Amino acid sequence: MTTYNKTRGQIFSELFLDCHATNPRNVQRGYLLSFISLIVITLSIFNLAVTFMGSRGWESVFSIGGIVGFGIVYALARLGYVQLASGMMILLGCLIGIVSIANPAGLVVFVLVIVLSCFLFNSQVMIAVTMLSSIFLLVLPLFTTISLTLATGLSISIIYFFIAYTSYMTHKQFTDRVTTEQDQIRDLQKTNERNEQELSLNRKTIQMISDVTHQINNVIAASQNLDELFEQTITNIQKMFYFDHVHIYLYHSQEHKLVMTYGSGNLWKRLQEEKHTVNLGVGLVGIAAENKKIIVNNHTRASETYVPTPHLTKIRSQMAIPLQTLHDLTGVLDIQNTHLYPFSQIDKVAMEAVANQLTIAIRDIRAISQIKTRLNNLETVNRRLTQEKWGLSLQHDHVSGYTYTPKSTQANSTDWLPSMDLALEKDSTVDEQTQVVPSETHDKNDIAIPLKLRGEIIGILGLERDANHPWYTNDILAVQTIAEQISLALESMRLSEETKRNAWRDQVVSETTAQVWSSSEIDDVLRAAVSQIGTKLHASEVVIRLGTAEQLAE
Repeated sequence: MTTYNKTRGQIFSELFLDCHATNPRNVQRGYLLSFISLIVITLSIFNLAVTFMGSRGWESVFSIGGIVGFGIVYALARLGYVQLASGMMILLGCLIGIVSIANPAGLVVFVLVIVLSCFLFNSQVMIAVTMLSSIFLLVLPLFTTISLTLATGLSISIIYFFIAYTSYMTHKQFTDRVTTEQDQIRDLQKTNERNEQELSLNRKTIQMISDVTHQINNVIAASQNLDELFEQTITNIQKMFYFDHVHIYLYHSQEHKLVMTYGSGNLWKRLQEEKHTVNLGVGLVGIAAENKKIIVNNHTRASETYVPTPHLTKIRSQMAIPLQTLHDLTGVLDIQNTHLYPFSQIDKVAMEAVANQLTIAIRDIRAISQIKTRLNNLETVNRRLTQEKWGLSLQHDHVSGYTYTPKSTQANSTDWLPSMDLALEKDSTVDEQTQVVPSETHDKNDIAIPLKLRGEIIGILGLERDANHPWYTNDILAVQTIAEQISLALESMRLSEETKRNAWRDQVVSETTAQVWSSSEIDDVLRAAVSQIGTKLHASEVVIRLGTAEQLAE
């Protein structure tokens, strides 16, 4: 316990100078004391005028002293020293009472001044001064020659006590009301402080949840496939929220069921092997999927709609969050705990945000997977068409290749470099690094770059150098770029030739059919047909006969 040793100066300061006008209650007392002082000063001035007009000139001295004294009281009250002014007013009241002891009217003024002054000082001082003043009035005739009857003293004392009691009760009610208001203010302050603390805590919690969900969203956005997405999401949820079990169900629209797809621990693999499914409307997971609303159950044993997950016998609480976009259901995020009442409103909001991001990620990954599948199918078709087109093109009268040496350039050469075999075995793609193969049979350095178009090999380019001239990276890159351009140029020429052949074919068909349609007799049609076909297609013989299948077979 802390002990305070107060000096006399400190006690005096607390009694008389500690009420400077910093407290609204003291300000009100100061205004009241100033008002009383002005009234008493006015009465004193009036009394002074009467004494000058009468024969009691000696009382003018006390009137002037009262004016000066109450003027000092007024000044102290205005400055805010309420207790000091109240004490001085008590002293002045006592002096007035002594001077006016034989005058009942003066005693009444004396009583009022003392009581009001004590009221402004404090209740303890008021009671003490009232008791002493009453005793003084009662014993005064016994020890002095002042002619004050007992009845007059008792009457004044009764009036004194009545005024004092009324003032005391008024003071008590005023003090109680002020105390009540101060208690209410303190309660409001405590409530505001508590609300501010709760608001600050909620802000910190919301910021923490925002940071956590942001981290989970970053993990979700970085996932490339569904397995990676589910694994990273569940791991981070358990790491940041300390949930016991987290499962993800995907909705199969054809079967109208929710299928266990991924989960925490090893139990989900067992459930997946058992082909665990949930029907719509059954259990918290099924109800959340059917109603497309978050379902939170902090006490599963007290719920009639709870359906336990197989092999999870210690579950006490569960939360199911539907994975949905607009009206389309994707699945359900299932969270279960082994203790009661673990889920708060903040957990619900956080998991809803995670579920929204997870749903979007699932849709995006599925869309990307479908696009990749279509691209792969399209690439396969293009490669097959490229292979077929180039197979047909090479059947025409084209040279099979060229060989260059410093001495000559030969067409349809059968020369072959060792590295060309390896390039064909690798079946490398256009962007794959060219293989460099040192020759074992002769002292040469050779490389081979496949000529590829849409992933299909349409030729091969081989180059050879002396052993003292190795192939550097820039050389290989240059040759690879040239090989790509050669492939494009060959494809362009093939398309040009194919266009020409198609144009020639269309022309032959058009001219032949024009001659056939221009004939007016059957003989003319047959003659025009064999003539045009033989001429246009350079046929050595064209035969056409009419008849049914049976007739022609004879």
